[in-house]
Amino acid sequence: MALFERFDGWMADDFAAWAPAKRASNRFTPERSRVRERLRSLVEVALERQGLDRAGLELWSAKAEPHFFNDHSVDHAAALLTRPSADRDRIEAGHSAVSAANPERYHAHIAVRADGDGVVIELGAPELAAFDLQGARQAAAGWADWVELLGWSLPPVEAAGVVVARRWSVDEALAWTDPIGDLGMWLSQALPALRTLLAASGAAAPAVEAPATSAEGTDRQPPPARVQAAARPWQPYRPQAPAPPRKLPTEPRPSLVDRIVPFLQPPPEPPPPPRQQWHGDRDRPGWREDRGGPPQQQGHPSDRRQQQPPGRNDRRPEDARWGPPREPQPPTREPPKPPPPHGPSAGDKVVLTGGLLAGKEGEVVANLGRTVKVRVGKLEFELPLHQLQPA
Repeated sequence: MALFERFDGWMADDFAAWAPAKRASNRFTPERSRVRERLRSLVEVALERQGLDRAGLELWSAKAEPHFFNDHSVDHAAALLTRPSADRDRIEAGHSAVSAANPERYHAHIAVRADGDGVVIELGAPELAAFDLQGARQAAAGWADWVELLGWSLPPVEAAGVVVARRWSVDEALAWTDPIGDLGMWLSQALPALRTLLAASGAAAPAVEAPATSAEGTDRQPPPARVQAAARPWQPYRPQAPAPPRKLPTEPRPSLVDRIVPFLQPPPEPPPPPRQQWHGDRDRPGWREDRGGPPQQQGHPSDRRQQQPPGRNDRRPEDARWGPPREPQPPTREPPKPPPPHGPSAGDKVVLTGGLLAGKEGEVVANLGRTVKVRVGKLEFELPLHQLQPA
């Protein structure tokens, strides 16, 4: 008997579990498993109420979780009465086109299915049941009486599989008065038909040789047949040079922390402006203040030179050794200051609009021009301006 769910009637949750949005998600596997247990309980209770014996048949149910063999999508639940797993393994060993793990597609069966469209009850051999198709086509002629009695119809002759089925919609299933009694009455007619079909198909199963008997009457087991593999084509021996040794790295690779920490450090400070070049110490403003002498009035270097007493380093125009007097050079202009950065300033509250912390609120630590350093909690990040907006 089913362990957790006992079937008493169809419910809306039995069909809501197969919505397209739930088919490939493991989150809804418990919901699908509950419907599978209810289908098993339905078949078991129907057999028990009718007093039917399912000896020689196995009750198989489809898996409720997405996996490789159902293309990672579960769109229905099914409970089947089919041949035992040992017989399916034996058939698979002799017929490679038949799979023992999925009798719903490869073996004759009686099935009760539930999906998003309603309920289906069927008997027969599907298209891929190559081992049972011939017997199903021969037995289909004998199903006409009870199929006509139940108001069903036989499958068309040109159909690939031989399946007799009937579908109830969701509304019809919810309004079904006695699904257990109706299924039991249908099983009382379908079980003999399924056993006849499986017996006809079993005649074509690979036979197992009986042990041979010697003349003395003792049993002698024949040796197992051995199939020798085909000889491989002869190839001359071609020695190969050993592979060169693998070169180990000369320096150890830095750890992940060492590779990430440099990006979290603040950017280096901008270099100081270039120092103005003067032609000599006396041309530099304030040179007397540096030497402890009396302060000089600010002005052009040529004006200060006229106020200074003559010295040995002065270049007089009348001295031919020094050549013509040098023209005074204008002072070097200071480089233009960069424009102030646009965007939020330090201390402003902003909201991040991109990245892993999109939607978080932070505080501007520094405006670096093209990027802005933002503190979110205890972390600091450097983000472009287009990923920020005022809080």
